[in-house]
Parts: sequence; structure tokens; C-alpha cells
Amino acid sequence: MRENVQNAYDAVLMRALQEGRPISDFRIEVVMSEKQLIVRDDGIGMTKDILENSFWRAGRSGKNTQLAQQAGVIGTFGIGGLANFGVCTALTVETEPAQQERVRHRTSAERDKLELEKDCVAYESLAPTGSPGTQVTATIDPSASISTLDAKKYLVQFVQFICVPVSFNGEIISQRQPTQVLGIADWRVVGDGVVSDAKIKLNFSVREGPNRRLAIVSDTFEIMGEAIEGGCWLVQDFGALFGLRNRFGLAQVPTVGFYSLGGYINLKLLSPTAGREALQRESVSLVQEITNLLEMRASELVASTEIADGNRAFLSKILASGRIDLAGRVRFRLMPEDELVEGQVLRQRVGARTLHYYQGLDAQTIQTFASGDSALVVVSQEQPRRTVQWRYLREQLKVDEVPDVPTVGRIYEPRELTIDEIGFLSRIKVILADDYLVSDPDVHFAVISHGLTVYAKPKPEGVLLYIARDAAAARQVIQAGSATFEVFGGLAKDFVRNHVYQKIGAMIPSSTRQGMDALYQMLERNKELYRLEAKDRGDVESLFADYLTGNATLAEVLTATATHQRAQAQTVAPTQVAPIEQVMPDVVAAVQVGTEGEPPAAMPAIAREDMHVEYKVLTVEKAYPQLNGFLAFLALSDRLFRFHAEFFKSPHTTRVIWAGHRILYVFSWANQELALYYDIELRESVPQDAGSGGAIPTTTILTQNRVFVPVPQSIDSLFRVKEGRKEFQARFDTIP
Repeated sequence: MRENVQNAYDAVLMRALQEGRPISDFRIEVVMSEKQLIVRDDGIGMTKDILENSFWRAGRSGKNTQLAQQAGVIGTFGIGGLANFGVCTALTVETEPAQQERVRHRTSAERDKLELEKDCVAYESLAPTGSPGTQVTATIDPSASISTLDAKKYLVQFVQFICVPVSFNGEIISQRQPTQVLGIADWRVVGDGVVSDAKIKLNFSVREGPNRRLAIVSDTFEIMGEAIEGGCWLVQDFGALFGLRNRFGLAQVPTVGFYSLGGYINLKLLSPTAGREALQRESVSLVQEITNLLEMRASELVASTEIADGNRAFLSKILASGRIDLAGRVRFRLMPEDELVEGQVLRQRVGARTLHYYQGLDAQTIQTFASGDSALVVVSQEQPRRTVQWRYLREQLKVDEVPDVPTVGRIYEPRELTIDEIGFLSRIKVILADDYLVSDPDVHFAVISHGLTVYAKPKPEGVLLYIARDAAAARQVIQAGSATFEVFGGLAKDFVRNHVYQKIGAMIPSSTRQGMDALYQMLERNKELYRLEAKDRGDVESLFADYLTGNATLAEVLTATATHQRAQAQTVAPTQVAPIEQVMPDVVAAVQVGTEGEPPAAMPAIAREDMHVEYKVLTVEKAYPQLNGFLAFLALSDRLFRFHAEFFKSPHTTRVIWAGHRILYVFSWANQELALYYDIELRESVPQDAGSGGAIPTTTILTQNRVFVPVPQSIDSLFRVKEGRKEFQARFDTIP
């Protein structure tokens, strides 16, 4: 349906350009019943040469002409009419070209009579009617039937914005406006501007909606100095971003950013892959560059408005980009007045009084420094506001912190510790070295003020870490390891993940360029190892290399190609679903640091690399805090595990969006310089009212042979397989 409607739209685009008429003068009609699909247009039509050498021949396109390129046609891969026979038993095409031949053609074929070496297509010349255009009539195989309601919903996502009136069984389903579909037409315009870099220039406007959500709209693009027809309509935390070409829907675009921009982007330069399931890598990179520019420039505009204080994504963006100077309109709590004051007027409000800031909540400290001739800014406890306020006070206003910082008292010598305590400290050192790339970490038990469990300080090489000997979380791990040593390693990893990482995140190499280079090396090493293991019958790329050097036959290559394609198909049977309490009981027994009210932060995986898990779905009936309330966890593909298991050991954020038949995960490093996406295509669609997405708490589980990721509760029923089999396609890649 999409292919035939796309061909009709291309035909209209070419005729409109050729005759100098607006495309709204033309029409496309889709008529569908259980047994038949008709797609009719009054476009440019086809000559007999195009029918014979392009339409009925796969891999040959009649749109590789100057007229087609200038018109901005959508399809140029030449999938051809024969592709219809995947779901059709017969196909009839009646067409009349707008110019050249003055003759009408009727051509048809039946699936049961198709033979590779014979001409199985019937041709008939008819008298012209004077009404150019094409009608494709397909007889649908009864086994491939689909409801007209589902067909209309599917088609709408591709044609809803094109200017040509498209009717489906008499109902117009096109000529809609993105601002209306996205619900942002009435949002308040905050401001506008122009953004550019060495390659891209575009105008934009920013709109504000409920709860300080932002929308960014642009309708003028300039690429490498050339004006390009297009536009974009982006909404914060909307979910999927859908690519359009000449306003015709192409595919979702997997981009990453702080505002989680979703919606639509229309550019003539966007190109789909041959299979239509995604955009080509160059197109994805272009869209990512555009959204990056818009995010930064929109943040600069928002910084001068009251939105700056109420938009969490804005705070995260200026923090990550180092633009703390944009936090002037963020409000700070000033004591003893106990009022909220914008940072840019904080000094004026304080006047001649001495000003300090305090990151804690101790009432006595606040009373001491917020009385008489002194004022005190109490820094927020909520991230990312807390870090933004802290840096703005230090870097922009040059305010000093109150002299109240944690202190380390007694440091215990090894001879004062038990064997179990020494084993605990040793394991923490190993985890920091192996999983977080910290060279020579220095770990001690100590007495720490302020009731802290962990206190960390940087040292020239590595980290100096103090752990409160009497801390409940540490005692729990030590006691559990003493009683049941099998769970000790996993609980120790959880202790580092939940209690130590927050203290040392900025000090460890995995948060720096050095750490990213190290992980790149590990990923590349794993790729090479996989290629070596696959020489027998695995990786298609390496087998092609063997074929070119004469070390493999063509038959072996074809066999491996089929195997490679099947490897991307995932299947879940009821026997592959198990309760997580049964498979890894120590995970649900671990203690989690509370992060309620805070945005999802970058976190490493819950590591259980000593466990071999055969199940593909793990479920829980109870919402455990340590699993962030998720009730189902899906194993990513074995192929992804072979290539990218090391990726998940480093702290990463998790975003997931779902709509239609697709669920898309995007995992990003804390420094945003490396991301990995995992795209799931289901046979069935997610529930109609469940389309959504955004950032979720990172709750990745890494075992010896699998990576499990959480499934949002609104769609986890899709993977609770109790009978039959669940099959879906999975694709993945790193960004960049």
C-alpha cells in the first residue's frame, strides 16, 4: 500500500512540475476492501517503455531522470510491481502518459503464472481518454488480509501532511498541518531566531506549552549555502521523530538529545534505506546535527525567559554544554528571607551582606550563616538543578561555600578489620578497576562525619575512597557474603553502582575522553573477536572477504547470508520467560539508593556476569525499588551482546519510545559522546493509547551471556508470552 501510494505521489509531483501547476490540483484515491486494493492517481502516467523496463522489473527505476529529481520524488530504488505479489494474487495496471505517447496501456500479471525465464505480463493498448494517470488494482491474497481500519491508520502516518488530497474509501486523510497534529498550534510563541554552523542555516521559533514544555518550529533551511525546501516541528518529550521527504512519511529517525525532541522533520535531502524501514546513515546524521543546533540555540533563547527556571531539560542542556552563564533566570532559595531569587539579581538582593552557599539541610548550619549581616543560598537537593546552582554560584557569582564539609576521622588499619571486611574492600577495589577503569583505587574503612556512607576525593592517579565501617548498606553486603558467598560478588557490584558511583562519577576515567577511548578499543576488539569466531559460518562480511580471496564458495556465502538475516529475527516462547526472583534472587534483595523526584541519571548496568541465563524475558510480580518499579526485562539480541556488551558496563542513560509497530531504545553515555540504539519491529502494534516515550531510569542487567533492559509497564504485556511464540525483528547500531 505504501509503495503504490508513494508511486502515485511521485507521479503527481512530476506532472505538477512539468505543467507548472500546484500539486493540490491533483488527487490520489485509495479504495480498499477485504479482497481488493485500488490506488488511482492523475499524475504523469507511464509509457510502455517504463512499464516494461522499470515497473515490471525489480531493481530498475524510471525516476532517475532530471524531472524526477527536480520534483523531489520519494522512491528511486526500483522495487517494482512484482513486489506486490508478496501479498497479492493478481495485479492490473492501467495508465496513460501525460505527454509523449498518446495511447493508454493496460497490463496485468497473475502470481501463479509467474516464471523467471518467461514473459508473464500481458500488455494491451487502448484508446486514450485524455485523462492521464495510473490505476493499480491488486487482488489481495485471502491469507494476507488486513482490516480497512488498520490499513487506514497505517497509511495516514505517511500521507497525512502532503498537499495532494488523498482519499481512503472516500475519506480525505491528507492535507493536515503538523502543528495541529502535534497539538502545538495554540502554544505561546516565546521568541524566534536564526541558527547556523559551517554547513546548516535555518530560522526557528520556540513555543511554550503546558508544564513549561517546549516546541521548536522551522520552515526555512539552507544547506551548504543552498536553500532547501523543508520544515521541522519538534516537541519536547514527544517520543518518536519521523522523517518526511516532500511531506511524505519515510521512517523514524533515532536521534538523541536533552529535550527528547519528537515530531516531524521534512527535508528533500532525507533518503530511506532500500527496505524503507529506516533512513540512511547520512540522513540520520544530518537530522542529528540539526536537532543539536536547535537545542543549543533554543536554550540560549529560553535562558532569557521565566521558562529557564521550570524546564528540567534546559538545566541538563546548559550543564552538559558548559553554558552555566545561561542560568541567570534560575531561582535560588535565599535565607533568612526564605524567598526564591533569580541568580542574575542575587547580588543586588543581598546588598552589602556577606553571602555564602550551603549544599546541605542542617538547620543549625542554616541558622548560623543566615542571620545578622550574612545571607545564605541553600542549594537545591534536586538534580540537575543542584549542580547548575552550585556551578553558577561558584563560577559566575564567585560565592564561597560555608565552612561545613564532611570530614574523615579515624581510618582503620587492615589489622583492625575482620577477614570479611578486608575481602569486601578488596572486592570494591577490583570492581572499580575492572568495571569503571579506575587505575589503582585506594579504598579504606573510616569514620565519616555527616552520617555519610561514602566519601571520595580525587588523587593524581585514581580515587581515594572512604567507606563508613558502620554503614548499614556495607554491613548488609559483608554479612550476606559471609553467609552465602555466591551472592557476594553481585551485591558488591550493586553497592558500587548505588552508593559509590554518585560520589566518584566525575573522577573516574569512564566519564572522560580517556575512558571513552578505552571503551572504543574494547568494542573494536570484541568486533574483531566476533569476526574470528565467525569464520566457520557466521559473519557475512568476513565470509565475503574469504570468497573474494578464494577461500569460500558462493554457496557458502548464500547460506551464511540467510543465516545472518535470521539472526536478526528474535523469538520468545513461554519456556523462555521466567521470574527474576527465581533466576537471580540476589538482585531483588539488594538495597537501592532512593532517587525519587530526580531525573533519570546515567548509571552502569546491574552486573551479574557470573550468571548464565537462557531465558529471554524476566518478569516480576512486585515493583521492587532496586529495579525502579519495572515488571519485565527483555533480553537484547545475541548479536548485540557479542558486539557491544562492554558498552553497558559504563554509566549510561536509557530512553525508550514506542508507537505503531516499533519500540526504540537509545542508550547514551553520560558524556553524550556515544550512543547505541536498539530498534524492535513487532508483528502486532502496541496498544493504541500506549504510544509514548522518554527517559526512564537505567535498569540494565548484564549477565554472562545476555543484556536485559526494562520494558515500560504500559507495554510489558507485549512480552509476557504465555502461549504460542512472540516473533519480532531487531536492529541496532552505535551513534556516531
